[in-house]
Amino acid sequence: MEKLKIEGFKCFKDILIPINELTVLVGSNGFGKSTTIQALLLLRQALDNGSWVALNETFGLELGTTSDIINQNYSDSKITIQLLDDFDGKVLIGCKLNIEDKLDELVLPSELNVASDETLFSNSHFYYVSAEREGPRTSQKLSPMDYLSCGTRGERTAQVLGTDAGMVKILTERMFPGSKNPNLNAQVNEWLSTIFHKIKVMANIDTKLMRASIRTSNQFAIGDVQTTNMGFGLSYVLPIIVDGLVAESNSLFIVENPEAHLHPAAQTAIGYFLAFIAFSGVHVILETHSDHVIDGIQLFGLQHKDWLSKITINNYGIEDGGAPVVTPISIDAAGNYSDWPKGFMDQTQINYMERLKIKSND
Repeated sequence: MEKLKIEGFKCFKDILIPINELTVLVGSNGFGKSTTIQALLLLRQALDNGSWVALNETFGLELGTTSDIINQNYSDSKITIQLLDDFDGKVLIGCKLNIEDKLDELVLPSELNVASDETLFSNSHFYYVSAEREGPRTSQKLSPMDYLSCGTRGERTAQVLGTDAGMVKILTERMFPGSKNPNLNAQVNEWLSTIFHKIKVMANIDTKLMRASIRTSNQFAIGDVQTTNMGFGLSYVLPIIVDGLVAESNSLFIVENPEAHLHPAAQTAIGYFLAFIAFSGVHVILETHSDHVIDGIQLFGLQHKDWLSKITINNYGIEDGGAPVVTPISIDAAGNYSDWPKGFMDQTQINYMERLKIKSND
């Protein structure tokens, strides 16, 4: 396990956040879940660029200027983002970013620690599916790729799925349990079958038009149909499934709101899928507001009890003094949570008690 140290960035004056093989970020709005992901994206940029970090556009970030991101109670002139070894506190990788000028980029001084082979960023391949994903499209334009990746908004999903006519071979450990066909398209459809009822997808690349498209088939349509004839759920979940299946071992995969536009049963299924991907060797960090996604992760963990210690649920709350606080929660072999802070999976019970009060007053 590692810990993410953030100093002076947005809501965090100074905080340590546990990072496990599967890390789930939950809690109320405005307490630092997105800030945690943004800090990781800035650190990824620092590694890629080596001398500066853009606050806008890269990875879809729109952070404004340095004056917009500095914590109001922070007196230093540098933002610190580091990954620490949980055992001895050693800095595995990190950077300190100058914030003196009110610019839309941060200068990276010499304090960039080089990644070891064991850190979250040791693999150069990086996958990030943001909350703001592309909805149904008739097609998507082709774009250059250093490696297979659906892009921040899922804008290359059709292109990745259509590469080599969907015959890209995925790793054996990523294959749907009990399946035999290792081709990407076949595996995507296997996992889709756990989320949607009798829906299959296939992709086509038109090199003349420089476009890629996805068609779907279901039990109601005559032949294949465009994804624009479907709701948003399919388009929103596809890049998550595709990126999860093609991700290299020991790489980092960040997903925001995997539950978007999905029925509760489908939310449970995508939670289960992301736990499976983490179990297969990909570092997964996901942000969610869905109890059902957490249920799916819990179910997978109970089927793989030796791996439960590799799951950490970070609940974001706020102290009495107003500072954000992160409470790490683990799952034991009986499926119990190690802690149950206020705001963690309790809204159904709160609503139930409110209904009882209303009934008692009738």
